[in-house]
Amino acid sequence: MNKSDLKILIISIFIIWLFQISGAVGIILGNDKWFIRFTPICLFVYFILIILNNRPFNYNFLFISYFLGFICEIIGVNTGILFGDYTYGDTLGIQLFNIPLIIGINWFVTVIISASIADKFAKKIYFKMIISLLLIMFLDISMEPIAPKMDMWRFTGYDSAPLSNYVTWIFISLPLLIFYFKNNINVNFYLCVNLYTAQILFFIVLELFYI
Repeated sequence: MNKSDLKILIISIFIIWLFQISGAVGIILGNDKWFIRFTPICLFVYFILIILNNRPFNYNFLFISYFLGFICEIIGVNTGILFGDYTYGDTLGIQLFNIPLIIGINWFVTVIISASIADKFAKKIYFKMIISLLLIMFLDISMEPIAPKMDMWRFTGYDSAPLSNYVTWIFISLPLLIFYFKNNINVNFYLCVNLYTAQILFFIVLELFYI
């Protein structure tokens, strides 16, 4: 890694923690509406940081993960047969077919940071897949309790996300992970582990002090 790439990485990690810490503190201190409305911008910034820190980037993975995730969400929201009966709130921004446009980016970011971390700790592809899926599930589980409070999404008739939500996440993530590992996509580990950790801590802190 040259000095220019290292500088971009350091600035990117700083931005991630700045956004997550200031967001959590601001929400807890009562400025929740002001901070929560920046959620889609925050997700888009993280997407840009991933691209900037991984040049040249495999854009095929981006397009596949975005459109597969988005199409499955369209089916899920409008039929209730995949994730469960749920709807999106206003927090995630502009919607198409009742789905926030940013949600495809969320699929991309979630899968790629989990796969990058797993790639560092396993050699066999099936172990990488298992670790990736566990990381994806843990991140989703940490989000679910706080999502309705932030008006991101909510399930109808459930106090928490149903089992079908997690099963569907696994089945949709599987082909994306296979594509990632089969094509030897190499994403900056340090950026991904910081982004993953910052998000997990953000939701845990909000679950403790905001709900």
